[in-house]
Amino acid sequence: MGIFDSTNSHWDFTPSANSVNDALLLMGYSYHNISQGWHEGYEQYGWGLGLPATLLTAIFGDANSQGILPQLPWNPDAEAQSRQQLEDGGWRLITPEELGYHGTVDGAGTYHGEKLGYYAAEAEVVGKYDQNGSLTQIGIAFRGTTGPRETLIPDTISDALQDLQAGSEWTQYVPNAFGDLLGHVASYASSNGLDGSDVLVTGHSLGGLAVNSMAAASNEDWQGFFADSQYIGFASPVESNKVFNLGYENDPVFQVLPGNQFGLASLLPNFSPDTATPESANNIVNFNDFYASGLGGITESIVNLLSWLAHDPIAYQDGFSRIINSSFYDQTYQDSTIIVGELSQPASKTTWIRDLNLGHEERSGPTFILGSDHDDLIQGNGGTDYLEGFGGNDTFRGGGGYNIIEGGSGYNTLDLDGASKDYQIAYDGSTLYTLDSHGGITVSNDVQGLKAKDGSFLFIPQDVSYQVTDGGLEQDRYNGRKHVDYAETAHGSVGNDDITLNDNDQWAFGGAGDDVIRASEHGNATIVGGAGDDQLYSGGGDNTFLFVSDFGHDQIFDFSDSDRIVVMDAEGSNDNNLVSHFDTSDNGITLTYGDNSVELVGLSMADINQDQFVVV
Repeated sequence: MGIFDSTNSHWDFTPSANSVNDALLLMGYSYHNISQGWHEGYEQYGWGLGLPATLLTAIFGDANSQGILPQLPWNPDAEAQSRQQLEDGGWRLITPEELGYHGTVDGAGTYHGEKLGYYAAEAEVVGKYDQNGSLTQIGIAFRGTTGPRETLIPDTISDALQDLQAGSEWTQYVPNAFGDLLGHVASYASSNGLDGSDVLVTGHSLGGLAVNSMAAASNEDWQGFFADSQYIGFASPVESNKVFNLGYENDPVFQVLPGNQFGLASLLPNFSPDTATPESANNIVNFNDFYASGLGGITESIVNLLSWLAHDPIAYQDGFSRIINSSFYDQTYQDSTIIVGELSQPASKTTWIRDLNLGHEERSGPTFILGSDHDDLIQGNGGTDYLEGFGGNDTFRGGGGYNIIEGGSGYNTLDLDGASKDYQIAYDGSTLYTLDSHGGITVSNDVQGLKAKDGSFLFIPQDVSYQVTDGGLEQDRYNGRKHVDYAETAHGSVGNDDITLNDNDQWAFGGAGDDVIRASEHGNATIVGGAGDDQLYSGGGDNTFLFVSDFGHDQIFDFSDSDRIVVMDAEGSNDNNLVSHFDTSDNGITLTYGDNSVELVGLSMADINQDQFVVV
């Protein structure tokens, strides 16, 4: 079950990846591409010497974006593009005429605050419809603080006053700003056969505070219609058991502001800001240029402009969408450590995306490190790491331990950060396997290249780049070593194979089908049955039986004290509760993960010890 599909009892509703995905879409639309200029500038120029260009792009925009200055859109189609994204997601605006509402609405269809002191508040009301045109869901998105939109000075001043007012009386913020509007929304929903549970409420930053405000008032106001609505807030420090509050742990607003209170502590750098809360996912990192500098994560403050990189709404949309679309999503859980690469293009050329864990709480379980559509450098931390590249030509380092790598599109490279002779390297025709001298295993998919320190210059080790081929590692160009053989391997086929290893075989791949694989009497092999229901025999050496993802229902015969089992990337494999996955029978003991199982034939629990099992 993924990080956004939790059954946590603290929430009054059950969130899901689909509801978070919709919330991200609505939250993004609430900004109408206003923040895109800032994001484009950061992406293109980064910080350091690029900071002036970044700030100018934020103010004026560029050919791809709209700046924050009103009436100066470099991309005049930005508003239309924002509306198209909304409609592509299955949503459209609900008009004031449909609601029977007579409050203030601007030309983009955005609803404005209704009372003095709240006029700068903004909200979107949208609907989702089925193929017959029937309304199935209503979305409400509150905009965060962005300063100018229509007019420079009035909008900026109004936003500042609104922030102070919202912070001082946050529970009454939405009832005061949109009390009448939400009454009309409730009536409209009821007239279309919907109830409160069919309403999704979201927002970012100040908009996230508004989500919490509406949730706090939902039992008493609007005749309780919204009491059972889905509330998903982004980048807000306010916590409520009605709201799934989501944010980056290095966001200066989400984790550094002390709840909804403002004081001296809000202005000072916070050297240990990551406070775990039951209503949130607590260990998602926005790995941006500032965080990568070594200062990010320990000096977040709302007066530190650099730390606000992690607060960017587009970075939330982009990063959280990648989490949902990750190959590893089902392996994540509420408090998983997830590092989301958000480096600028200049920084991504030289900076490794990894978990720095600067001043935050102690990590537990595997680490998930996600790249971007850039050419990323992605590095594990020596434990259990799930690394994914997405787009671009990415380079990966496992860092030791047990790792699963999904390269994604592009030409991707595994960097051993050492000599190839120090590893067993095996290839089954699609997946690359490496075994280090400490027994750590890295399984790499969609990786076409390998880099190893197999060259030298004045006795200094130099990197040599190889292509991964069926016949071995082939150098891109001759540099003293042209070819590296894979480890001695016995290969099966797509059918049902009967394989007997000799003493020199270091690896065995059964492939698809129901295979029989027999280890040699004196050899030490890593045996991968693959898909299908396999029968695996230990021959007396020190053998490792490796099971990855969906491996079927396998049996192991003659399992001995010197053998070990490694289970990687299987359903529920990272719950840290090995014993709960065992079951006993007259035939032996069975280790089960999801729809996959390994039966140790003829053994009882007394015949094994937990040190023989590595489950990641």
